[in-house]
Amino acid sequence: MLSAAFRLWRLPQASHRSGKPLSLSVRCKMDKNLLNQILEESFNDTEMVFTCHVSDPDEYIKNAIKSIRASKCDPFLVKAVVKDPGFEGKNIGDEVQGYCVAKSMGYWLVYQPEEKIFYCFWGDTEENLGAHGIIGGALECWLA
Repeated sequence: MLSAAFRLWRLPQASHRSGKPLSLSVRCKMDKNLLNQILEESFNDTEMVFTCHVSDPDEYIKNAIKSIRASKCDPFLVKAVVKDPGFEGKNIGDEVQGYCVAKSMGYWLVYQPEEKIFYCFWGDTEENLGAHGIIGGALECWLA
């Protein structure tokens, strides 16, 4: 379950001085600090992280946080195709998108602001990503 503070975050709508909305990529750059804050706050939510297979759960989580921080990137909008086993409310083949906040060796940690949740996308290139049903907190997704 996501913490109440985590669920309250919402990316503000950005606009140019003219009043026209900015493109998503520009808006993302403006919200880099907010996305980083959301990511850091998510590290407090370890309730759903699977740790039964490790001898030291605290060390396991600590190392996962270090790994995410070492893999952080400037956020950018990215999309993936929903693959088996899929997500509730989404069909196989649908596209999902969000802001990539960390990536490493085919793992793409993506924050979806409308749903206020993280996804794990998999793939070698930004143009060929799959979303295989991993959704939740940043640690849950990264450790999937």
